[in-house]
Amino acid sequence: MLHIRPDCLADEGDAASGILIYASPSITVTSNEVGSTQYGIAAVDDPTYGPAGSTTIQSNKVAGSQIFDGIYVCSSSNTIHANTVFGSTDAGIQLDSSCGSGASNTVSNNTINEACTGILTGTGLGNTLTTNNFYNVTNTTKSGTAYQCPVPPMTDVRKSAGRVNQTTKHQSARPSPYMPSGK
Repeated sequence: MLHIRPDCLADEGDAASGILIYASPSITVTSNEVGSTQYGIAAVDDPTYGPAGSTTIQSNKVAGSQIFDGIYVCSSSNTIHANTVFGSTDAGIQLDSSCGSGASNTVSNNTINEACTGILTGTGLGNTLTTNNFYNVTNTTKSGTAYQCPVPPMTDVRKSAGRVNQTTKHQSARPSPYMPSGK
């Protein structure tokens, strides 16, 4: 029997993105609506295939990023401007320096509503954060690259062979903002 393990915080390598910019520099992602993904929009360098830097992520709406971030940037010299991020389990926007330098990113005029951390700034040098708006976030900005808010466990009671087993499961911090119709 094939067992498929769902993505979790410790297993982000195969997580799904609504829009993925992978090892492709100077891409512009503008005026999109992305919802119910694990990463909303992600720009990621690769040491073998190249950088994803100098990317512009602008005027997008990202809703319901479950498990991870609304906008995830693991590259340098990017512009993240005028996006609306709603309902991210982890950060609304994360600047991660683990893929390269993670430096010289500009994050401005974004609106982040319902996120664990509004902007997780990473450890890269020269990142600029200006005039971002935060609503219903636990931390507006926080330095570092580690996941900042634990998801509370949910107890699932199951009956098996006449006895009750309790298992702990992780759930998203909030449900998806919309449900697609079953048509």
